[in-house]
Amino acid sequence: MPAHMTLAKPAKGTAQKQRRARKRAADAILAAKSAIVRERDCNSCVVCFFPHVQVHHIKFRSQGGTHDTSNLVCLCAECHGLVQNRRIVITGSADDHLTITLRPPSGPGRGDARNAGCAGVE
Repeated sequence: MPAHMTLAKPAKGTAQKQRRARKRAADAILAAKSAIVRERDCNSCVVCFFPHVQVHHIKFRSQGGTHDTSNLVCLCAECHGLVQNRRIVITGSADDHLTITLRPPSGPGRGDARNAGCAGVE
């Protein structure tokens, strides 16, 4: 192959730098969307209304969920853990209509699903 047609190898670490740049861009988008979501949800958990919240993806990122505000809700740490453990299931669009389902714990004698262990739920 003539010298003028050789392909240059990418600089070492270029792929890693590109991944980091994409991650920073995604983090910046999420930070901006989080501010909108916190304002929309009155900076309170959508399940128990506790005021100290985290922004949660309704459809998990690992399952193709996006950073759109319709896919983001505010949850307190306890409700967030219950969602991760499938004790609380959130479906729908956060911008339009959410369905929040409390699931009973599996097995006998596991407590009452109505309060799901979350502060503020009676």
